Amino acid sequence: MPEFCSVGHAFLVTNMAKRRKSKATRRRPASSSGSARSLPAQGQLRPVSVPPEVAYARAEWVFEQHAERLARIPGVLSVDIGLRYQAHRPTGEFALRVHVARKLPRTQLGEQLIPSQIDGVVVDVIERSYALSRQDPAMGFPATPAPPGARAPWLAPEEFPEWFGTAAVAVRDVLQPEALHVVTCAHVVAGRRHVAELDKAPVAMQDANGRYIGASLPGRWYLDPALDVALVRLDGEITDFCETLPEARSIGRLTHRDIIDRIAVWKTGAQTGWSIGQVESVRSLPIPIRMPDGSIVMATHQIQIRAADGRRQFAAQGDSGAAILRSTPEGVPEWVAVLRAVDSRGFAIACHAERAAARLQVVL
Repeated sequence: MPEFCSVGHAFLVTNMAKRRKSKATRRRPASSSGSARSLPAQGQLRPVSVPPEVAYARAEWVFEQHAERLARIPGVLSVDIGLRYQAHRPTGEFALRVHVARKLPRTQLGEQLIPSQIDGVVVDVIERSYALSRQDPAMGFPATPAPPGARAPWLAPEEFPEWFGTAAVAVRDVLQPEALHVVTCAHVVAGRRHVAELDKAPVAMQDANGRYIGASLPGRWYLDPALDVALVRLDGEITDFCETLPEARSIGRLTHRDIIDRIAVWKTGAQTGWSIGQVESVRSLPIPIRMPDGSIVMATHQIQIRAADGRRQFAAQGDSGAAILRSTPEGVPEWVAVLRAVDSRGFAIACHAERAAARLQVVL
């Protein structure tokens, strides 16, 4: 019995050793250099695809850690999270974007160079310089028509008709629900006046035909870093002006999900008519907006929008106050922003409609 066990044990040990050797041979093919394992060639490596939610979260983390430092570099106007651009076209990649008025050659930048990437996130330097999107009289009156069925909701102060802008949407005032009102930008209502004068007396407003349509309400306007909005009460006899306004069924809020999902938005402006855009940034450090008197408003919590319908510009001067809308998953038009400013390349700055409605105390 002991002898049999000894023979059986030897058989098992030998057989297990053969199996291990066989598995090792299959797992590690022999190489000419005698190394245990050879790495795949460079061409065989495949990059890991990062979900856009993860890419945006990574860019947001880098923004929180480094945006303030980048903003202190001379010549930098603002820093945000948005789509990277190459040859003036978005690549779909999220980047930490550094805004400058004009790009300079490296030889003129001195020691404080802007890095090309931080912690794996691309740093994109873009040229942006924003001014109010109210019409500059030197540019003339509207020339670009809206498509059939979409008329531009034009309005201007009676005293300064050359300083025109755009009405956003028709709303009901919570304090005066029997009357119909429209929302536009405070700087449109002000015209050449200092905006603080809007508290002294109502400002009479007219449409594109020079017809009186209503007046602003003292104390019902806001021009600050977050908002540039005012309320205009329509004359009770004016019944057709609202036909020019976009129809919105609800008020929504744009978030970084709209950038990730590439949600389309649209507007009808008094200057450029109807256009489609895409949200490219909803988070940034304060953005400088140049006012007519040369002063600067550092706008915060703003939305940046670019053209997405083949046009060079999403908006231009004269489109201030235009409503930015999107379609809900159910196909319902939703008011999400008020156009506030543009740059020379047609990119737009807008403030959140949700915040504007709350401050103005209005509902659709």
